[in-house]
Amino acid sequence: MSLRVPPSREHYWEEESQAPAAEFLTAEVPRFGTSTKKGRHAAAPALHLSLYRKIATLFVAVSLLLLFFVLYISFARAKVTIVPRVEKVSATATIVLSAEPKTAEGVTGYALETVVDGAKTVTLKGGANAKIVAGTACGEVSIINNQSRVQQLVERTRLLSKDGTLFRIKKSVSVPAGGKIEVEACADQPGKSGDIGPTTFNIPGLSESLQKLTYAESKTAMSGGQRTIAVVSQADVDQAITALSDELAAAGVDKLKKMVPSTESAKGSFTTSNVVKKETDAKVGSELSSFKISLSLHVVGVFYDPMALGQAAGAALRSSLGSGKELTSVDTASLEAKLVSADPAAKQAKVEVKLSGSAELVGGDLLDKGKIAGLSAADANKYLRSQNWVESAEIKLSPFWTRKVPKILDHIDVEIKPVGR
Repeated sequence: MSLRVPPSREHYWEEESQAPAAEFLTAEVPRFGTSTKKGRHAAAPALHLSLYRKIATLFVAVSLLLLFFVLYISFARAKVTIVPRVEKVSATATIVLSAEPKTAEGVTGYALETVVDGAKTVTLKGGANAKIVAGTACGEVSIINNQSRVQQLVERTRLLSKDGTLFRIKKSVSVPAGGKIEVEACADQPGKSGDIGPTTFNIPGLSESLQKLTYAESKTAMSGGQRTIAVVSQADVDQAITALSDELAAAGVDKLKKMVPSTESAKGSFTTSNVVKKETDAKVGSELSSFKISLSLHVVGVFYDPMALGQAAGAALRSSLGSGKELTSVDTASLEAKLVSADPAAKQAKVEVKLSGSAELVGGDLLDKGKIAGLSAADANKYLRSQNWVESAEIKLSPFWTRKVPKILDHIDVEIKPVGR
């Protein structure tokens, strides 16, 4: 069986096969707009190759950009180090003191009581209510006898000072020849005029010739011409009660301390006292130089270990901070404690304590990472410093090509660095 070729097609193939090589080489290339079957088959491969090359180049470029983006996203990290600002904190708490604390917050302590009795004599020294009255000035004088015989002088012998003030000796004396004797002399008249200084005295009862040989002189001033009489006031009585109460309270505390089983537990104490009985022989307005007073004092003492109380106060301060804060230091000198109540019958007392210290924020969750994500290191640092709890901040970006804080929050590492560490 033979395959027949259409005449027209057969003729065409014959013409192509019979065309000389020279004609093929010198054949005119069809111009743009003309078309031949042979021209179409030759131009198609070149056009397709250029297009494929462009597509491949674009694909590689996009792939590289995608790879760089993935690498940037994957490796970009930020390390944020924050030093928190230290703030002053304080707390007040009520601590229960008892011989056998029933809670962990309790402190060992002892509430004891006693009654102390005492009395004293109070000497008055005048004061605003004192009265000034005239008295008799007195003092010691020396009788000098330059005679060759003993000179007898009877009680109330007159002595006249140079300024004319008259004194009298208080007893009879015998002054030896060529000697002297000491005797007390008092002014003849009461009053301030008798308060004179050291001087010499004539003895008017002797003859003028003997007055030159026998006379008196004083080495110290005369006093007593004016004296103050104390008048009892309510202030005098109150002061006496207060003074005696303090003495009895101290004695009561010493007595109670001996009842505390541990010396450590007796180093700290609170005491209260009240007068349950008082007696005095003084009446307000009476003229007395002294009076007596007696008291019965009820003394309550609460004893504890100051160190244990301080630790309990510190624990209360620490627990008052809540989460997110850490106590960095305690000002032990700021500890204040006052007695709220004491019940010796129940053997316990309540003490209010107040303690101050310093605290800082801790924990990586303090910072909202979303606030700095996508910011430059400078802008992120500026934001952090604007927070009132931040003392200082440092931001480190990595790798070296990273210019901004990553937007992926898991790539932001936050470290809260306590002060001094």
